[in-house]
Amino acid sequence: MESNLYKINVQAESLLLYSYTFDEILTFDTSQLYVKTGDGLYVSNIRKGNKTPIPNRDNKYFNWLVKKFIIRSLRDRSDVIDINNFRGEFTLTSDPLHKGKEFSILRRCSFRIQELYNEIYLLVDLYTKVYNRISLRDLLDREYLPIDYVEQNCKKCLVYVELEGKRRWVYGQIIEIKESSVLVSTSDSPDDYINIGQERVLPSLRTSDYENFETPSSEVEALRDLVKKTSLSNSSDKHRHIDSIVNNVFFSLFENSDNDSFKSLSVNPLTIPESNILSISNQSLPKYLISRQGKTITSERLMAGLSKFDLKDNIVDENVVVFFRESDKEDMRDLLKKLNTGIISGNFSFSLPTKFGIKLNVVKHYEISKNTEYISSVFNFLQSSNSDFVDSLVIIYLPPNSADYYNIKALLASHGRVSQIVSKTNFDIYSCWNISANIYAKLGYTPWSIESKADDFSDLVLGLSYSSLKHNGRLKRNLGHVNVFDRNGIWKYMKSSINYLNFEERQEEMPRLILNAVADYQSTNPNLRSIDIHYTKKFSAKERNKVMRALESQPIECVNFISLNKGHSFHLFDSSRSTKVVGGGKIVILGKNRFLLSTSVQSNSDKIFEITVWINGTDCNLSEDEILKISTRILSMTKLNWKSAVKLTSDPVTTKFSSEVAKLTNYFDLTSWREVSNSLSNVPWFI
Repeated sequence: MESNLYKINVQAESLLLYSYTFDEILTFDTSQLYVKTGDGLYVSNIRKGNKTPIPNRDNKYFNWLVKKFIIRSLRDRSDVIDINNFRGEFTLTSDPLHKGKEFSILRRCSFRIQELYNEIYLLVDLYTKVYNRISLRDLLDREYLPIDYVEQNCKKCLVYVELEGKRRWVYGQIIEIKESSVLVSTSDSPDDYINIGQERVLPSLRTSDYENFETPSSEVEALRDLVKKTSLSNSSDKHRHIDSIVNNVFFSLFENSDNDSFKSLSVNPLTIPESNILSISNQSLPKYLISRQGKTITSERLMAGLSKFDLKDNIVDENVVVFFRESDKEDMRDLLKKLNTGIISGNFSFSLPTKFGIKLNVVKHYEISKNTEYISSVFNFLQSSNSDFVDSLVIIYLPPNSADYYNIKALLASHGRVSQIVSKTNFDIYSCWNISANIYAKLGYTPWSIESKADDFSDLVLGLSYSSLKHNGRLKRNLGHVNVFDRNGIWKYMKSSINYLNFEERQEEMPRLILNAVADYQSTNPNLRSIDIHYTKKFSAKERNKVMRALESQPIECVNFISLNKGHSFHLFDSSRSTKVVGGGKIVILGKNRFLLSTSVQSNSDKIFEITVWINGTDCNLSEDEILKISTRILSMTKLNWKSAVKLTSDPVTTKFSSEVAKLTNYFDLTSWREVSNSLSNVPWFI
């Protein structure tokens, strides 16, 4: 198994670091490296005088030195722009994927310094980025975009400046647009604002912004397609491109270095040692459990299990209210007919009554003449006193890619109403399966769950997340929510903040949310002993300690804090496959409580989580058996996406459901969110 890690050959004495004051740093020459670690304090691997080495836990400071060396060296290259010092990113102009009059698509490289297996490695990743080529002056002179829109939505920009005698495009932010100039900050001087001509600033634009320009619609569509194609992590030649960047950019940086600390970089990626690789087979994952009308079927494959039901008696009528345009009337009628009376494809058949035991009863339909009437029609429905509407599910037929999708869903949810929005025009049997699973869950049923082994599975799994709510018309990142799942992966409910949170309050809100979720579950499940808490960020020590203190009142024996980071840069390649992508269930051990887990469900899909685990809030040294059990539980949660019965997902439902909630909270203010929290906390309205 290969990786995108490249060994940096380091002299042993270079790992020894020494502390210096500001005055001492002034004696360094330009080739000597140092980094700031505190107020007036610096470290360097250069020894001067009688300095003694300082403790350097995990070589963190040395890694900073390597990063600074790379950034400094990149500045000398004429084909490098938009260097981000903090994130370790830069863009290459020498190999454009597209170069047009109004925008270019370029390769962007990110790099990290990783200590792994007692060596120092360079971790390299590639993606693509769209760069606007229209200056701020032209944008405003041609009235493509208003000033207030640019100031609010296009603050990030490229600024053409002169640094160290060289002119280049650097990353910046728009502070204030003046009559003929613009006040900006740059990555090199983030705290110092500079006033510069508007022709020397290229604001960062969204793809949709180009629709306001003279850009042909075909070119905008081509842009979307090209960005999608080149941004996919499952590109079979990704490994080849990374190798090329390492050979053509990074290798020369090290070879031409005037610093003796690190003189070379391996051009061959790290092959992961076999002793650090574990595997989980599909056979070791839990089977699906599907229950209907008191009968339970167990199956290794979801569709095979769902298809075994052929229910005929005790079919439950469920009221629905439907909305559609006049032009979509036949499509809505076709969908309802196929769901209620059935659809046949080859040797397979499907209907809601026979597979799920329910039938849709339309109590009202709203026929809309034009798109602008959707919102007003929904308002009319919400104001109705018709008793048949009280527990009715709302089904709305919207045009594909409708801008009203989230607004309508949020509006209904804020009034305690659950909705199912559809946009397809041709409903095949697979579409019907997926829509039916959605509807069944939103009506309060359990579409399916999984088996659990008493010793291997935690009693409760929590998916923790934060997202944004509107405040005075703008978004603030200040809402916490936790999705609660039992040991069989059944979504039970969601607990949420009901007040705005600043950063300090978030530190207190996390333990409150978790305690409330656990206490509610404990009230009906007194044998609760173990909990997994999933979080897409890294738990801080302070957060873990606060949660553990909050749970002291509960008889919990084991709390597993599990960070599932998918924003990392690791890639794993199986050289025995033509696609060079590692399949699901592969584990690469990185450290005592840290490992990579592939959850890929397609042969050409590269989906890897960087997992970090703390047991009862503290660092731990996981055994291989513990890693396998935790990984099995995470993989098992990928089988529980009630949003799709046909297509498998590579995301654990703990993180996927949190993502679905986050997409919608942007459309709520605090008052409407409180209504959702009160009336829909026990319904997965967001899927």
